[in-house]
Amino acid sequence: MVAHQQSSAPSRFRQYKGALSKIVTAIGVVYVVYEIVYLLGFFTTEKIFLHPFAFRALALGLILVFTFLVVPATQNAPRDRLPWYEIPLILASLAVCGYIFFNASTLMEHSPWANPLELILGIITILLLLEATRRVVGIAIVVIAGFFLFYAMYCNYFPGILVGRGYPLSRVMAVMYLSQDGVFGLLLNIVLVVIFAFILFATLLRVTGGGSFFTDLAFSLIGGVRGGPAKGAIIASTLFGSMSGSAVANVAATGSVTIPLMKQTGYEPHFAGAVESVASTGGQLMPPVMGAAAFIMADFLGVSYVTVCIAGLLPAILYYVGLFTMVHIEAVKTGLRGLPRQELPSLKKTLRRGWLYFLPLGVLIYYLGVAGYSPQTSALYAVASLFLVSLIKKETRLGLRQIVATLEATARGMIDIVTVCALIGIIMGSLSLTGLGLSLAGGLVNLSGGHLITLLLLAAAGAYVLSMGLPTTPCYIMLATLIAPAIVQLDVAPIAAHLFVFYFGMASMITPPVCPAAIVGAGLAGAPMMQTGFQAMRLGILILIIPFMFVYNNVLLMVGSPAAIALAVITSIIGVAGLGAAIEGYLLDRANWLQRFLMAAGAIVLIYPGWLTDTIGTSMLAGVILWQWAGRRHRI
Repeated sequence: MVAHQQSSAPSRFRQYKGALSKIVTAIGVVYVVYEIVYLLGFFTTEKIFLHPFAFRALALGLILVFTFLVVPATQNAPRDRLPWYEIPLILASLAVCGYIFFNASTLMEHSPWANPLELILGIITILLLLEATRRVVGIAIVVIAGFFLFYAMYCNYFPGILVGRGYPLSRVMAVMYLSQDGVFGLLLNIVLVVIFAFILFATLLRVTGGGSFFTDLAFSLIGGVRGGPAKGAIIASTLFGSMSGSAVANVAATGSVTIPLMKQTGYEPHFAGAVESVASTGGQLMPPVMGAAAFIMADFLGVSYVTVCIAGLLPAILYYVGLFTMVHIEAVKTGLRGLPRQELPSLKKTLRRGWLYFLPLGVLIYYLGVAGYSPQTSALYAVASLFLVSLIKKETRLGLRQIVATLEATARGMIDIVTVCALIGIIMGSLSLTGLGLSLAGGLVNLSGGHLITLLLLAAAGAYVLSMGLPTTPCYIMLATLIAPAIVQLDVAPIAAHLFVFYFGMASMITPPVCPAAIVGAGLAGAPMMQTGFQAMRLGILILIIPFMFVYNNVLLMVGSPAAIALAVITSIIGVAGLGAAIEGYLLDRANWLQRFLMAAGAIVLIYPGWLTDTIGTSMLAGVILWQWAGRRHRI
């Protein structure tokens, strides 16, 4: 039976005892209940009108308070008590958000200038967000947001396409603090309404045993085949990762089980950590949830959620086919076997124990894709069905203490994304105030000389740098705002442009120097971080190749005739498998440098749909197969 272990890594949160622990739990529970009540429409049905602006202010205030309570300021800060300096931050959070909460209706008619009190409160709000975000995701996004704040005031001193009209601080704070174009804007609303519902669903799924069920299911299916633990890790991480909303959280959740099993069967520690991090990152690319980016992408593009899922399906499948191929070849090259049957969970027992978990997933997909309900409503229906399913069996039934723990865990899961997206509101406000978004898009196009490949390379580099260390959803939102419009200007299909920046944003999860998913995987595997990161980049190389392919040919996004799509599916799958073989240096036998080059070239042209490229690619791969077959016969 697969053992479900917990990571031995220390928690990044403070761990309190006594009264303070109860206070933290209470604040987390209050926040989540407040969110649920708002989403269920209680404030409307009970004639208690709560302005959306006020809703966001109170929610952000609670999250900031929760953040300063549970996230230490530094690695060496106390973790078992509350330092004195957190108290002013907590009180300031309540004050600045309370002002918006109590004045939300009148602020809609506010003048475009902040008065002295609002100016002070706005500055404090920005400082609080900068500090909270620094604690949860690091300094990179803080520097970027600080630059955009500076730019809004002094853009008249910037050169070239960056020049604009600078604004006084009172005008900037009116936008950032008092309007729906800044911190408390529509971006924060998406997070608090849509993303919250899915984080609640993912948390409840984990607490009720859904995560362990999907892991056991994957291992019971293929854990015994050659390289089975790594292949099981890929499937488990795909299933759980597409709903968890975070590549890093997925590595921590499933990697604590899969990585030790991979090491047990002979995979090197750095390889095991890399496999888990690449598989978990791919969960954010795989429909139906795609780390909740699918819903936001649909909103940006003005298309249905189903359209985004259909477009994202084949690229995600190709990503996993490539990873699966490399894991299999690694097992063949090193002579690895699967786990003994007696150490694997029984498929029959696993399904008997957990088949009911498919019902909430079915509810989610039905209400999203068939009934056409809003994402948050669909997720709440899925939450309700999952809770009902958990009541059926005694071992999954949640008592009051477990329900409270689930609500608190949901609040903790919201910390990163709420603080980062509120801070990104500064970037959005700066773009709105200065018009930089339009000039930046035009500047990128001019810099590329109108050549699409040059623009894509510039966009890929920019997306990678801007996304370092960011969670999935805010990463996509920032790239969709700053970079995707430039790609669209060169007549690229909007959905292809948005998926392009999304893929390159997610690439930073497994690509050094930051590679947060790979770093967590390395920690669980006991492997060197950078070695694991470079191995992850190698295994996940398709995340850097596939976006170029679907930009140049939208058939990979399921656009075209059924025959063309079917042919693209077949040839692209062969192509990514061939690329995996080229990277691993093995097909029927170990490949020399010329064979690897021919396999790589043939694979890449196969991934690009078209009869000519398919013919060339197939011929090149077939030639290598015949070459190696003949070589093996000659040795015999």
